[in-house]
Amino acid sequence: MVKCIQSGLCPERYREWKELGNEWVLETLAENGYFLEELIGSKYSDVKLAVLHYNPTFSVNLIKGNKHHDEIYDYVANETEPNIDILKDYIESDWDSEITKGALIKYQRLTTGG
Repeated sequence: MVKCIQSGLCPERYREWKELGNEWVLETLAENGYFLEELIGSKYSDVKLAVLHYNPTFSVNLIKGNKHHDEIYDYVANETEPNIDILKDYIESDWDSEITKGALIKYQRLTTGG
């Protein structure tokens, strides 16, 4: 299933495969842009993180709704050049002042080159 999704084969079966709930299949679907609205609510952190990597705009609403903090933190902390809007919203949310300081430094580096 994973190889088929990665190759774009058998797309008519993706919904059926998603319903099986296999973490690797779900993550691969997210990595390839399928069912993002549904998969952002997955019980698997790696699946949610794959959604954020594929479409970072999902995290803006999550930040404002104060949901999925760990996944958003992972995205902000681990991406060398995260989406600027997400980084800004993360900083403004001020979930944890120590973490926010690091995000602010990264934001300044990305927006001013310094």
